[in-house]
Amino acid sequence: MRKLIRRIIVFVLIAALVCGGVIGGMMLYRNANTKPVNVYTAADFAVTEYWGDKAETYGMVKTDRIQTVFPSDAQTVQEIFVAAGQTVKTGDPLVQLDTTLSAIGLEKAVIACEKLELALKEAEKDLKTISAMKPHSTVLVT
Repeated sequence: MRKLIRRIIVFVLIAALVCGGVIGGMMLYRNANTKPVNVYTAADFAVTEYWGDKAETYGMVKTDRIQTVFPSDAQTVQEIFVAAGQTVKTGDPLVQLDTTLSAIGLEKAVIACEKLELALKEAEKDLKTISAMKPHSTVLVT
């Protein structure tokens, strides 16, 4: 019994080392294939013109970070808290979704799970009853 436990522990340790080696190798490979990020000056994208005592700069201006929100089929937009073009900070609420249908779907799933648990308990009870039965054989007297 002791040898079996020792073998199981050795097997688990070897499996953990192999998994750790594979994951470490994958991370090293991924990090080795990264390319440096190119850095450009603003002068590369903008044209600056000097007119006497003032300077004008023009060029392409794009938004930095845009996030698009797509509610699921079970959710509808209940209220919008921001207007188009408004600057927001991290953590500011943007929209409020009506999640009533999602909550109902979750309740249905919980009830279905409870029904399956009850069916499992009933099946385990039937299995105990069947396991406790003794075989019956008839003796023929001739």
